[in-house]
Amino acid sequence: VAYQTAYLKAHYPAEYMAAVMTSSLSDITRVTELMEDCRKNKIEILAPCVNESEIDFSVNEKGQIRFGLSAIKGMGEAAAQAIIDEREAHGPFVDIFDLLDRIDMKAINRKNLEVLVKSGAMDQLKGMHRAQYMHKDVEGDNVPTYLEKLIRWQNRKREAASVSQMSIFDMSDEIKAEDHPQPPACEPWTSVEQCSYEKEVVGFYLTGHPLDDYKYEMDNFCHIRVSQLADLESLVPRREVRFGGIVTAAMSGISQKTGRPYGSLTIEDYDGSYELRLFGEDGLKYREYCQKGLFVFVKAEIKQYTIKKDGVESKSPARITIERIMPLGDVV
Repeated sequence: VAYQTAYLKAHYPAEYMAAVMTSSLSDITRVTELMEDCRKNKIEILAPCVNESEIDFSVNEKGQIRFGLSAIKGMGEAAAQAIIDEREAHGPFVDIFDLLDRIDMKAINRKNLEVLVKSGAMDQLKGMHRAQYMHKDVEGDNVPTYLEKLIRWQNRKREAASVSQMSIFDMSDEIKAEDHPQPPACEPWTSVEQCSYEKEVVGFYLTGHPLDDYKYEMDNFCHIRVSQLADLESLVPRREVRFGGIVTAAMSGISQKTGRPYGSLTIEDYDGSYELRLFGEDGLKYREYCQKGLFVFVKAEIKQYTIKKDGVESKSPARITIERIMPLGDVV
């Protein structure tokens, strides 16, 4: 088995990695490691696509690995299969109107279409970008997105077409084929928004990373990766550490027991994440950075003390002491 595995990995690297990622899909950490391995070996991994993706990870004619439709959270295998079956029977989808006109709306619901948009699976369809599908004319919980308007329009058009005695001239203007709701004029999502939605529905950043806009700061001012903080003892010889990333989770408050402020922020970079806890003066001084979505730079010191007890010396556990937290974009 080991020989066969090595042979496949050597001669069919993309196919091998696609199969391993499919079998490991329930383990996000493992898939992340495999994706990084692909990048190191120059195997490109593409976002899902309604015109190319299969159910699971697959390899296209160019040797690129394409994300599977069923791997998108909230998609479901039945909905994914309905798209694939229609595409294989009648060819690629041209645009969103063509897709809605051809797919079985009993097999696919609004949630399925929304996660397709957020994952980038609709990007190859002509005429629209992701933000337009999710755009609302005004903010509000009960205000429909453009995608919801399209679904309602499509359902009304099909209902009208199913009534045999109704001619095309009897249909209201709203549901005539040529009078679909016009796409809204809005700005595309920022790279941070796009990456955030991708991670929400796929579990990974696919078309980029939120830190790509801060590559200069990360390369020139941060000399360790966040993943290295898991072993503070190994960093003791460095003493000073500088790292940066995006805050992916945060909280702050006042201790009921001591009345002192506290907080925490989970910082994530390209390789991993680390929870930085704030107490006392740090909790008060840096509480403004306890906000999800901020890009931060941290300068800290790793300290370890020598403890002498009963004439025997030992080392205390290493700990991290914050010297400064600031916006990553302000580092000079």
